Amino acid sequence: REEIDASPHLEGFKSRDIEVLILSDPIDDFWVNMVHEFDGTALASVTRAGEELKEVAKNDQAGQPDGDKAADGGAMVPEIKKATLIAAIRQALKDDVADVKLSERLTDSPVCLVSDHGGIDLNLEKILAAQGQSIQAKRILEINPDHPYILGLARRSEEKGFADEIREPARLLHDLARVMDGEAPSRPKEFVKAVTSLLQK
Repeated sequence: REEIDASPHLEGFKSRDIEVLILSDPIDDFWVNMVHEFDGTALASVTRAGEELKEVAKNDQAGQPDGDKAADGGAMVPEIKKATLIAAIRQALKDDVADVKLSERLTDSPVCLVSDHGGIDLNLEKILAAQGQSIQAKRILEINPDHPYILGLARRSEEKGFADEIREPARLLHDLARVMDGEAPSRPKEFVKAVTSLLQK
């Protein structure tokens, strides 16, 4: 239960006091995909991409100025730089993920992986893999636009040579998201090297 509570997929719901039904039994992933709703309420997995938090997020942002304040003195980061960063990460991870998007759900973690709205649920994919039915579905990498590390990358996104420089950070973020989901890094040696490099800075 502690691992579930610490999941980055729940951050946006927790921060907005939105109740989430915790279904931790392996069989739950099967019946939820067949039932779809309970007592007139649609069931949606927090590990899937969707619009559940979009309207709530819009209300939270109402009245706030354009741009985001970082923790390092409140420096503003234009939206165009965030868009440039997303495009660069998307290109760097084109063989690893289905897409890269800004996240409405993340508040503390820099990234998370979600399934496409119509794709197979992450937990169900794990269960099938454990039974020898491996389904290597590409997932969507969601980026927290307010995380200090992401903001730092965004500020440099229009610098010359950034498209090449972003490859290692992009792969690090992708593997970090995998680790937070209880999976092994896709490139273990590169992941260890990147983490070690960060620790030495």
